[in-house]
Formats: sequence, structure tokens, C-alpha cells
Amino acid sequence: MVEKSPSTAYNLYQDGKLDTVILSAQAAKNLQKQAGYVIRKNNGTTYMQFNTKLAKFKSTKLRQAVSMALDRKALAKTLGGGFTGATTFTAAYMTKVDGQDFTQLAQDKTTKQITSYHKTLAQKTFKEALKDLQLKKLSFTLLMADDDSSKAIGEYIQSALETAFGKQVSVKVQSLPTTSPSLPRWTAAILKPASAAGMLTSLTRFHSWTA
Repeated sequence: MVEKSPSTAYNLYQDGKLDTVILSAQAAKNLQKQAGYVIRKNNGTTYMQFNTKLAKFKSTKLRQAVSMALDRKALAKTLGGGFTGATTFTAAYMTKVDGQDFTQLAQDKTTKQITSYHKTLAQKTFKEALKDLQLKKLSFTLLMADDDSSKAIGEYIQSALETAFGKQVSVKVQSLPTTSPSLPRWTAAILKPASAAGMLTSLTRFHSWTA
């Protein structure tokens, strides 16, 4: 049995109708000292896919600015329940190479900067991108799955971008009944979960990205 609402799922768990349940951010904070509370690492990531068929999102500077405006550690803390901020497409702690985590080896100085929170640099890069694109403002719709975690992530992204870029950006968040397998032509970005790989290898994750 699968129940997408964490609150309903937890009630069913208390009634003995579910064996395990994924808690909402607030429930995780409230119940972390309760018996049965366990944090299990998942080899999946949620990432933001841009519709690069639209001219504005072909801009590398624009995409980099958006990335640097997001504080992944703050987002993970908001979600609670053991979430951690992803800095690569592959999840951390999946594969070790010579004793070092693959996600650390996969990053160089530039990618570390782009996937870290740098508000001032994000603002500078964003202004440069708008100038290159001859735009005064960026407006787009962000689609996400119809579940509590996805909604929370979408709301955080909306708030973070509007806080960083002010009136130069407008983000509309919209939920879909199910996660869309592809980007509709009328939208600009979508939150997509990279489903957990069957085998704990980074290569499997890259195959899922290029498929």
C-alpha cells in the first residue's frame, strides 16, 4: 500500500496498517526521539531540469546564477528527516574510489562554486545573463510532483530566487498529479526525482540521465 500524504501515512502506521512511513519535515522534527525513528540513506536525488528549448535557458550564466542562489543546506534543513543537499547529479555515499566518495572526485573548483550558495556572485551572474539575453526580467513556471516534499522544495526555490533577484525574477510553482516524463513546451523548468538505481553505482545514475 502506498500513501502519498505523510500525515495520512503516519496515522495508518500508528494503526498498524503500514510497516514503514516517510515522515514530513515537521513530523520528522517532532518524532526524531521516538522509538522506531530511523534515518535511511537513499541513493536518489531531486534535480531541477530546465527547458533548454527556450532561448533564455540556453544561457549557461542564467542556469549558473539560479544554482548559486539556492542554499542547499538550508533547503535540506527545512525538509528535515535526514535530507542532505546534493551537489552532483549522483547521490553521495553511493560509490567510493580509492576510499574517497565519487561525488567529491567528480567536482572541480568551478563546479564546487556553482553548486554552492553564493548570493552576491549569483546576483552578479544573473544581471550579466539578463544583459546578454536582452531581458529585463526572468519569468518562468516550475512544475513539480503532487507530494509534500516536492511542494516544499518548489516553494523554497521560488522564495530563494525571488529573495536573491528581487523584481528581476518571477517564479510560479505548479503541481502535477504525477511527475511528468518530459517538459511541456509551455513551461520552463521541472523538479524531477532521479529514481534510485537498482545497483549502487554512479554509472547507473548517469545512464538514467542520458536515456
